[in-house]
Amino acid sequence: MRLLTPVAALLIVGGTVAAAAFLEWPRATAFLPSSIELAISVLVAMAAVATLALSLGGSVRGRLHVAVVLLAVAEGLLVAHLFDRWPFAADPFANPRYVAFLTLVLAATIYGLVRRRIWARWVGLAFGTFGTLSSGINAVQFVGAQVRDPWTWTFCAFSLGSAIVGLNLADRRVADAFLQGSGPSALWRSTDPLVRVTRWAVVSCVAAVSMLLVYAWLQPFVAGTADRALALALVLGAGAVLTMLRKTLGGLVLGIGGAALAAFLVSIARAGAAEPGLVAYYAVFWAPGALLGMLCGAMMLGRALRR
Repeated sequence: MRLLTPVAALLIVGGTVAAAAFLEWPRATAFLPSSIELAISVLVAMAAVATLALSLGGSVRGRLHVAVVLLAVAEGLLVAHLFDRWPFAADPFANPRYVAFLTLVLAATIYGLVRRRIWARWVGLAFGTFGTLSSGINAVQFVGAQVRDPWTWTFCAFSLGSAIVGLNLADRRVADAFLQGSGPSALWRSTDPLVRVTRWAVVSCVAAVSMLLVYAWLQPFVAGTADRALALALVLGAGAVLTMLRKTLGGLVLGIGGAALAAFLVSIARAGAAEPGLVAYYAVFWAPGALLGMLCGAMMLGRALRR
């Protein structure tokens, strides 16, 4: 297990080098980045190298600095988007409501990480995972098609940046630092199976909420389902917030929301059979939230009934 983080960090560094090599070679079809794209590329590369170095014996503070800096840069870009100053040619965030959602959540997460709030680490892990997979899946498709353009660069940069954030926050020493002290942290330090499942349920459901909003506001490929996706996002989001506040009701809401999300995924799979790629894409994010949410709710209910 001790080697897992350095190996993952090495893979990120390798992925950064591979992405740069693909985009810039051969020169005849190379992608020519703008000054801001070049600056972001250098920042991601530096963060990848720093993460590798920290994985070999760095401090918790150093890991948090890397994660917070990358999140702060993302926050700045999103704020620029709100004022129609998006600096990149490719824009995956075409809906202003989704941009506003991300802006608010990232701002809260940055504040929470600086204050070492456990909920902020969970949200950071959720968005690190979400960003890595969502942008990564798209990046693989573009690279596989030998496309060297602003979209490929955007997906590669976002995926690698998200992976760096997620890896730094997932480190065991960082987790221990956030769980120190008494008060709310004392509960989440427990090795009780219910507490462990609840932690993972919150992270997976936060990631599912973000993808439900992507579906509802950007890509509702099955007619008449956008409103249902929004409703599910509200239910799962409320459940996650209540759970982070240590309310039993939160776990039960996650269970109900997880069951509803599972049913929604099945209905989307049936109605969207003509788009199996899209169904599989969303299932990557919704299935874990549905399963862990239901498991959390069932365990919470069972524990309450035994009291």
